[in-house]
Amino acid sequence: MTRSLYCFIICVYGSKIVLGSTQNTQNEFKQTRVVITTLGEVEGTVHYAIDNSKPVYAFYSIPYAEPPIGSNRFQPPIPAKPWTGIRDATKIRHFCIQDYEVANAGCSLLKPLPLNQPDDTKFYSEDCLELDVYTPDINAKLPVMFWIHGGGFNVASGHLYNGTSLSAFRNVVIVSINYRLAHLGFLSTGDKHMPGNMGLKDQVEALKWVKQNIYAFGGEPNTVTIFGDSAGSWSTSAHLVSPMSKGLFKYAILQSGSILTDIVVNEKPEDTFDEAAGFLGCANGTKSDITNCVKQSSVEDIHKLVIKTAGFTKNDWVTVDGEFFPKHPKYLYEEADFSDTVVMIGTTEHEMYMYLAFWSHDGNYNYDTFLEEIKYPTEVFYQKDTVTVENLNKIAKFYFETDTTATDEKTYRDKALEITTDFTMEFPVLNLTNTIVERGGKAFLYIFSHSPSYMRLSRSREAAAHLDELFLLFGYGFINPNKYNERITYSEEEETFAHILMKYWTNFAKTGDPNSADLPLWPQFNLESEEYAVLQPQPYVRQLFRKEKFQFWKTFMQDIENKRHVIKVKRDEL
Repeated sequence: MTRSLYCFIICVYGSKIVLGSTQNTQNEFKQTRVVITTLGEVEGTVHYAIDNSKPVYAFYSIPYAEPPIGSNRFQPPIPAKPWTGIRDATKIRHFCIQDYEVANAGCSLLKPLPLNQPDDTKFYSEDCLELDVYTPDINAKLPVMFWIHGGGFNVASGHLYNGTSLSAFRNVVIVSINYRLAHLGFLSTGDKHMPGNMGLKDQVEALKWVKQNIYAFGGEPNTVTIFGDSAGSWSTSAHLVSPMSKGLFKYAILQSGSILTDIVVNEKPEDTFDEAAGFLGCANGTKSDITNCVKQSSVEDIHKLVIKTAGFTKNDWVTVDGEFFPKHPKYLYEEADFSDTVVMIGTTEHEMYMYLAFWSHDGNYNYDTFLEEIKYPTEVFYQKDTVTVENLNKIAKFYFETDTTATDEKTYRDKALEITTDFTMEFPVLNLTNTIVERGGKAFLYIFSHSPSYMRLSRSREAAAHLDELFLLFGYGFINPNKYNERITYSEEEETFAHILMKYWTNFAKTGDPNSADLPLWPQFNLESEEYAVLQPQPYVRQLFRKEKFQFWKTFMQDIENKRHVIKVKRDEL
């Protein structure tokens, strides 16, 4: 069997316009804009969405925290210090350290996925705690949409997400951030020596920066919506219950990810730390000695560690650190008061197509091969005791109503996609949605079910896979390409659909409700009818979101958690 890795990738003090002479694709000259933040002046540049004459001012790589290097490494972020003069924010500076070569290799296999990154090491640094701002009007008080990128906490960057279209067409301020990844962002000893969750705390610091500075860019700091996809959605759902994030945002949009996913929280972070310490040659001495040795390792060695042991397949980075998470997030969700919480939440219809597209087998496809195909993506999202052969057989028995003796390969593959999507995404997301609503919150639930035309030539079947909604939501078809990625092309139908998605998302960011008179009705989710929106070029409403399957998965996971509890009690009694 062969397997390939999958891709992911203030106050206002004043402002002035500075005109330049650089050529622009739609204008005779290129404008730059200088704004004054609480930390100093920054100079941005001007962008235009294709076929739209409204200018959007883009400010790249603004530091929101001090460089997490030297004694600041593996520590919580320190707020950025003021600077003198005008800071150049007309170009992207740094991406956070990651295994970008594997990320780009995965993206190339999923061509035309437009998430390729620079392939030059000079763009990757520990000094990466920076953010981008896109604004159509620095003198307004516009809703702010704060984007948290995905990538399993291992790869990607806020710089990959261009906010020009959303900002130009929908009159909102877009903020997209970097945060520390993999070991540099999440390594933990499981105790006070190195509590962990630095990447999540980076996100909190960026939200604080927005609170203090976004006025200067025409944003309203009291109307901030956090949104993210995949690990960005894990992060968004984490901020809903973290005491560190309280008061820093108003609404939340969760796209294809839940912090209640089985694998996200590392139950034994000390094991990951010991592995890293051994790789870095820091295995001897007291706990304090070993921790200090790890902290003082060269950035080159740490980068090699990231490449060797993180890649894409390690997702259990989050820890119960006593600060960002005072206790396990599942208990925080069970105890939370969500009466002031409003979320928009959902998944794509065939989430795991992206993952299964990289799964291959040698020889005849049969029931055993089918079980291996199910295990391939689910073991990335679940602990080992969840994906045993016994449990996989139990799942298959539920999903197959008849004997599988005469089942053909197509049916097996269809069921594998259905099962893995339900298991890894639909159940954790619906579980989180139900919990929020049960505890007083409001939710608008969706399924994105459109198969993008620009992906169909590279796919063996039509599928609305993981990440697919992003390239319509961010209006990539209305953005000029860069040297790393080709332009996405839309069909005429998709151009209209992209505007529908952008309206739903930005309506929610403005009012906490995706609806408006010019859009098909999207009802609020409730625990009786369970109405949700099916998002496709002609959106419609359905009821009872996978009701029977949800009950199966809820019982299935509860049985596993009960067994874990018994094992833990017996271990503690020894």
